Amino acid sequence: MVARAPRRLSAPGASPAALDALRGRLVARPAVRSVAEYLDRVFGAIAAWGLDRRPMPPLWYRGVRAYRWALTPGAYRGNGCDELSLFLRFRSDAPLLLPREPVDDWDWYVTMQHYGIPTRLLDWTESPLVALFFAVGDAEPGDAPGVWLLDPFEFNRATFDWEDGHVLDTTHDDLGAWLPLALEARPTTFTPARGLGDVPHTARSNAWPVAIAGRHGTARSRAQRGTFTVHGVDVAAIDEHVVRTQGHAEGRIDLIRVEPRALPQLQRELRQLAFTRSLIFPEPENLAADLRAMYVRP
Repeated sequence: MVARAPRRLSAPGASPAALDALRGRLVARPAVRSVAEYLDRVFGAIAAWGLDRRPMPPLWYRGVRAYRWALTPGAYRGNGCDELSLFLRFRSDAPLLLPREPVDDWDWYVTMQHYGIPTRLLDWTESPLVALFFAVGDAEPGDAPGVWLLDPFEFNRATFDWEDGHVLDTTHDDLGAWLPLALEARPTTFTPARGLGDVPHTARSNAWPVAIAGRHGTARSRAQRGTFTVHGVDVAAIDEHVVRTQGHAEGRIDLIRVEPRALPQLQRELRQLAFTRSLIFPEPENLAADLRAMYVRP
C-alpha cells in the first residue's frame, strides 16, 4: 500500500535567539569525566527544579553518542518518510517473524521503533545510568556523547496547559490521535474522551509532541525502563518545543556533556557497577559477549 507521509509543519513560538540562548547555555557547562560527576549533575537538576520529593522517577533521560544530534524522531529526519505505509506493511508482514504478536496498534508502533523502522517516537528512559550507557557504551574516539534530561510532567503541562503534569500510558483512548492512522493526513483538534489532565473536556491538538509511557512488552524494554515522546505533525525538535512553551531560561530540559577523553574511564566505571550490555539488552548473545569480556583474554 502507498500512502501519504504525515504533513509536516512547524508552529511559531520559539525564536531563533531564544533557542540559541538555551543551547548555548547548555553547551557552555563543563563536561563530566566520571560517573560520580554525572550523577552529581543529575541530582543537581532534580534539586534545582524542586523534584526531589516527587514519588515517581522525576526525570527522563536520553543518551546519545553525539550531543549535537537534534532531538528529532527518525520519521522527521532526511527528505521524507511514508510512515503510514511502513506501519501498515509491518503490521501485515511481521506477525510470523516476531517472538510475540503485538496486542494493539500502539504495541505495533513501538515494536516498529524497536526494530529500527523510522517513527515519530523518540526513546527516553527513567534511568540515568541506562542513558549514560547508551551515550558511552559503544562510543568511539571522536564521538562527543551527551545525556539529555527532560521533565516529562512539566513538558505535558506546558504543552496542553494542564494545572498539573500527567504522563499518559498508551492505553489511554485519546493517545490514538498520535498513531499513524490518525495522523496521516493532517493535525486534528479533538475533545478528549476521558479527559487529558485537569480540564476534562477541553479540545486538544495532536500537532505537538506528548510524553507517554509505553507498554513494557519485552524484557529489553523493561530492563531499559523505556519511555517515549511522540511527535505530531509539527517537526520542531524537543528542545525547541520546550523553549516555545516554557521559555529558554525556565525550561525544564538539560544536557550533560561527556568529556570524550574520559570515555575509557566512564566505560570502566559502568562495568564496575555491573551496567553491562547484557543488563541493558538481556539476550543470550549479549550475556555471552559480557562473559567473554570478563574471562577471555584477547
